Amino acid sequence: MAKPKAAKAVELKPEDLSEKDVLRLVDQAVQKDRYIRELEKELKTIEATLVAVATLRKKTDGSATESGGWSVDLPGLEGDVCKVTQAGPGVKTLSAEDFAELRNQFPEIPRLFERVVKWAPIESFDTEIKTWVPDAVERRKLVTNVQKKGTLRVGYQTKESAAKAE
Repeated sequence: MAKPKAAKAVELKPEDLSEKDVLRLVDQAVQKDRYIRELEKELKTIEATLVAVATLRKKTDGSATESGGWSVDLPGLEGDVCKVTQAGPGVKTLSAEDFAELRNQFPEIPRLFERVVKWAPIESFDTEIKTWVPDAVERRKLVTNVQKKGTLRVGYQTKESAAKAE
């Protein structure tokens, strides 16, 4: 795994960038993105090994957590520490079917759970809202109140993957 060449970041305002500057930035971003992905894969493998080591050592070197789990500190050569913690079991949210089934076995379960109803938009929301809220001002108020902000994402493609996508 070769580390990409360190390129000097362009310190210009976006409106001052030439087309060549943008092309250079895209190349740098793709290189760095690929390098980060390689490092993430390597880190995932290392972490899996450290979790396995901590699991083996939890009885001798571990400590209990407040939630009923365990934690092991694994020291590094340079004084750094990897803390592996397994959280204790938690209580999950139940589906209506699971709740009904458990209620038959445990009549007191309603004292331990509360019903929460969520409202999700229908698939045809964008067309139906025009029918049910014909006034544009009122429709805009409703949409503003129920709208969530869209996610901004940046993705990269190498020449090879871009060619495959075409």
